[in-house]
Amino acid sequence: MGKFLKKNWFVCILVVLLAGASCYYIYDTNKGKLKGKTSGGEDVLYSINNEDTTVSAFYDELYKTNGSSAILNTFERTIANQAVEATDDMKNQASAQAQSIISNYQSYYPTNYQDQLGNSLKQMGYSGFDDLETYLMDYLKTQKITADYAKANFDDLKIRSISYILVKFTDSAAVTETPTDDEAARMQAVDDELASGATFAQTAGDHSEDTSSAPKGGYLGVIDKNTTKLDETFLNESLALSEGETSDWIKSDSFGYFRIRCNASTQETLDALASTNSNTEASASASASASASASPEASAPATYTTEFPEDPYSELISTYDTTLSGKSIWAKAQEIGVDFKGNDDLKNKLLAQLGINEDGSDASPKASGSAAPETTATAEASASAAAN
Repeated sequence: MGKFLKKNWFVCILVVLLAGASCYYIYDTNKGKLKGKTSGGEDVLYSINNEDTTVSAFYDELYKTNGSSAILNTFERTIANQAVEATDDMKNQASAQAQSIISNYQSYYPTNYQDQLGNSLKQMGYSGFDDLETYLMDYLKTQKITADYAKANFDDLKIRSISYILVKFTDSAAVTETPTDDEAARMQAVDDELASGATFAQTAGDHSEDTSSAPKGGYLGVIDKNTTKLDETFLNESLALSEGETSDWIKSDSFGYFRIRCNASTQETLDALASTNSNTEASASASASASASASPEASAPATYTTEFPEDPYSELISTYDTTLSGKSIWAKAQEIGVDFKGNDDLKNKLLAQLGINEDGSDASPKASGSAAPETTATAEASASAAAN
């Protein structure tokens, strides 16, 4: 039965789901007024000046105007629900995220938060407030499809897990061609600690001047070749590193001097780091522990470790590579056997909305941009922003 639906009724499923979502307001306004009325054998959706509009006519007009975006939403939901089975973990995440989003809406709209949230959901093709967890489940399912796609294309994407140490310019308004004496001294302190056998994470915690990453042992996150949220010099050097390598000092005209470490450049190592959820190289210094034991009155130096994400691919697609959604959904549609039954117009509109060609390649050049290394955005924050 599932194969039959995917191969023969797929376009019908899209039409029914889209009509149900897009016609909600008209139906809600006119329900009971046109009950049982038909025109030419079709159900009448609404009537103006005694001129009837059938469901199919309304759909055709909607499709010509703004229907393609609504169809895309329905297409993605249909693919996600066909391809991904809900897990208990997903259900728990959706429930927790729903409560957080509801709390946010309550704080902004104390008297009508349900209506406000319901309207946001209706705009995305859902029936209203009661569909919040359904929306979040759909979101998590599509995220899984994209994360799985990233993992399956690991080598082509040049995925890397990266940490770094930053020494800022002494005066960012007067950057010199070579390091100043002050900058060189701070860089030498980093080199000396690494040479002494300290871990990269410990050294980053002790010396990195990036306040967001230093407490995490310098951990940036999981990036790939499509990343645009990083300084270009930083990104290029990161992608050139092999697993376990630490770069020489790299000058970024925007920030200062970086030493970059590649924690993982293979799928096996990245998965292993995720499963252990700790960096084996970022352990407490034995000499520091011994010193603290021998001299209780002396406070031991802070110890920095790196906790790697349990799902590094979700971290990648939610933070540093947001270009894979369209490709992954289209690839999954082909995998499960979606057949457009010769409806090339519908297929081409979907491809345009997904931003890809039929072979899955980008339909337009990747947008350029650069920014400082950023912290990881959670799925909850992304879902909350989407719901808003």
